[in-house]
Amino acid sequence: MQFPHWTGHRDKSGRPICLFDLSYINADVVKKYDDKRNKVSTKGSATSHDAARKMVVLHDYITRFAIPLCSKATDRPEPEAPITSMVMLVELSQFSMKQGWTLRNYVQDVSGLLSTCYPEMLHRVYVSQIPRNFPQVCL
Repeated sequence: MQFPHWTGHRDKSGRPICLFDLSYINADVVKKYDDKRNKVSTKGSATSHDAARKMVVLHDYITRFAIPLCSKATDRPEPEAPITSMVMLVELSQFSMKQGWTLRNYVQDVSGLLSTCYPEMLHRVYVSQIPRNFPQVCL
């Protein structure tokens, strides 16, 4: 899975927990992404290539299905308050600095999309399984 997805679980407050596993984004995936990104002309600040469309569909799925479904659950502390955001888990166990450098366009596009189209969606982001050789400066 190249994009964050809902795990089907919720946190204690009832927010959906989404997982973004960066180990699936290898050099081949990044090369295909950059090729498509460079071939497509941009209009304004929105890109119109397949990866951007998939990101929009995924986040639209979360806002139209996962968040309303979690809002209907009554086993949370405040069942009358609607859920409006999600919790993101970013898994970095197979992440390297080289991979981080090659992901710069991808991460820039994802963060641009989230901040433009879905600014209120992220409640918290947790980074898990950080490699031991990962520089502390980056954190």
